[in-house]
Amino acid sequence: MDLAALTAAYTNAGSVFFTLFLSLLFYELSLSHKGGDRTKLRSTAIRIFASLLILLVLVSAIKFAVNQSRPCDGQENCEWGSTFPSFHSANAFAIAILLTLAYPRFAVLLFPLAIAVAYSRVALNFHFVIDTIAGALIGFAVAIAIYFSKIEKFLSEIHKY
Repeated sequence: MDLAALTAAYTNAGSVFFTLFLSLLFYELSLSHKGGDRTKLRSTAIRIFASLLILLVLVSAIKFAVNQSRPCDGQENCEWGSTFPSFHSANAFAIAILLTLAYPRFAVLLFPLAIAVAYSRVALNFHFVIDTIAGALIGFAVAIAIYFSKIEKFLSEIHKY
């Protein structure tokens, strides 16, 4: 596999579909486990899904407000929409933070993957470096806010009705 193909593969780790898959995977695992593991897996699934929803709204709003052209604007295979900030980077870093807080021993794998996603966005000419840095910071902030929020309690209250 050449570097271009590898870079294109890394970029998908920050996509909406990857995040939905990851969230559903953790939720499915929670159904097959018992006790504390079940709660931790379910909680992780909810947090990943919540971060996806919040990031979709927040990053889209910022992109709309800033409306900056992409570095590849006008070229073939250029993604549509504004460049700032990078959703893929925000999403990859949010996932890395949430999973590291839940499962610290995986940090050594998660952060290099998040950095690879951010790098891939620049290498593929879809973003400027500042876009990926801003995305990473937004992802970090959203993940920390979600992790320390009472989102599971809120959702369990809704589920009762």
